[in-house]
Amino acid sequence: MQRALEAFGYPVLTVENQDQADAMLRSFNGGIRLLITDSSINGKSALEVIAALPKSSQTPKVIVVSEEVSPRERHDIFNAGVIELIHKPVEKEELLRAVRRTIKT
Repeated sequence: MQRALEAFGYPVLTVENQDQADAMLRSFNGGIRLLITDSSINGKSALEVIAALPKSSQTPKVIVVSEEVSPRERHDIFNAGVIELIHKPVEKEELLRAVRRTIKT
């Protein structure tokens, strides 16, 4: 995903866990417009990741990438404010469309 986004001119920063994500969001002080997260990161669900985001007008928009989600999980994900849900394996074109739609909203 990183290579595909960078090939189309999107700057990409990556983190390995929630602590790194929190530190990066703080260090950019609202400058990160989009967060793409897996449905789980080191034992935390996407919902936990989203809940930990600072709430402000500068909160990044969120895309979640997941293999399979139940209808209940899907409802909870969108109810938490996620803009897009992409299923694995991620196709480059689908990823780019989702990023473009999300940034425009």
